[in-house]
Amino acid sequence: MMRPHQKVRDKHEFHRQQAFQLKTRLHHGQHSNGPDKPLLIGFISIVTATLICTFYTILSGWFVSFALAPIAEIFGFSQIWDGDVLVGALGQTFFSLTIGLAL
Repeated sequence: MMRPHQKVRDKHEFHRQQAFQLKTRLHHGQHSNGPDKPLLIGFISIVTATLICTFYTILSGWFVSFALAPIAEIFGFSQIWDGDVLVGALGQTFFSLTIGLAL
């Protein structure tokens, strides 16, 4: 028959052993959640941060363009929306930034 203080001692010993096993597993890199879970969470976090930054970059571009539009009209840049000017300017910019840099 076990005495009451012996039960307490056994319970403490059991918890001590569990803590030691957990420390040993963590020290040797054996995670209980699996080794791929932190990598997946990190990758998802990077993708989320990239999407957030992309959204706010587009938003700030709109703010800047709408803020500068009245100033551009004062200096006569309202013609930029004509079809010939727009296609020519966009085509040259696209060529310079994509194909021109690749060569």
